[in-house]
Amino acid sequence: MPKTKKTSTLKFDRKLIILGSIAGILVLIFAVIQILNLVTTNNRSANTVFSSKAFLSAPMMDSSSFGNIEEVSLDLVAEAPSLIRQKIDTASLVLLVDNVSDSINNIKNVTLGVDGYITNSNIYENGDDLIQGNITIRIPSENFESILNQIKSLAVKVENESTSSDDVTEQIIDIETRIENLEILEEQYRKILKTATKTEDVLKITREINNVRQQIESFEGQLKYINEAVSMSTISVNLKAIADVQVFGLTWKPLIILKQALRNMVAGILDYVETIIYLIFYIPVIAVWLTTIGVVILGGYKLVLFILSKFKKRSKK
Repeated sequence: MPKTKKTSTLKFDRKLIILGSIAGILVLIFAVIQILNLVTTNNRSANTVFSSKAFLSAPMMDSSSFGNIEEVSLDLVAEAPSLIRQKIDTASLVLLVDNVSDSINNIKNVTLGVDGYITNSNIYENGDDLIQGNITIRIPSENFESILNQIKSLAVKVENESTSSDDVTEQIIDIETRIENLEILEEQYRKILKTATKTEDVLKITREINNVRQQIESFEGQLKYINEAVSMSTISVNLKAIADVQVFGLTWKPLIILKQALRNMVAGILDYVETIIYLIFYIPVIAVWLTTIGVVILGGYKLVLFILSKFKKRSKK
């Protein structure tokens, strides 16, 4: 009977060792997967392109001198859900065209046809003897989408397009509220000035009136600028000429294909280099994980051996 107990104990000990080893391997695999996921996530986040939007912000005076002006403006917005939103629309295009000069002339004609105007226009040659140009136009905001589509139709290929629509409704209401409060304050100062008798008081009140008037004119200038930006949208266009090659009557554009291939090649190399860099910097983290896992496995193994030795001593007894 004692020999039978010893044999069953040894079988039980071997099962514990096998189960402990399998558990350690599973923990190691799980840790490696987590590390690879962490590296991949960071790599993707580094490659994310954030398009920055140009936001028109007008500097505001300190409202502490004139009460809760900002609270009033916010209340006005909250109480007017049907208020027409005021937006500033802008767009930026990079176009590949057959003829830069003709395309710029077409853009000018389209702009003038809707009572818009050209802010700048330029045509030049790059280092590859290809013509390039750029033009910036201002058009009525109601024609923004239609003109944008007309300009894109001039291109053989739209290489890049970026649009933004910034809501400035609250900013406009805020400025209008400040102007209204300042005008009320100015009127109060003028009433006080009429009753002032001392020269010192007259000079002091006059200075305050001039100060308030300057602030009103400054806010009016800001409001005028924003309203103009709302009513007239801006489109900036960069144009590049491409060299055409006729192959059996078909138009082949090798520069486009070459640029796309080079761009993909550079992007692939950059992805590879960035992945290597992340792996290099994560080596200490991987080492810590592996060390921790090794210590856990070794400790578990030692514990299993200790338990087995106890079982063996008991079985011998």
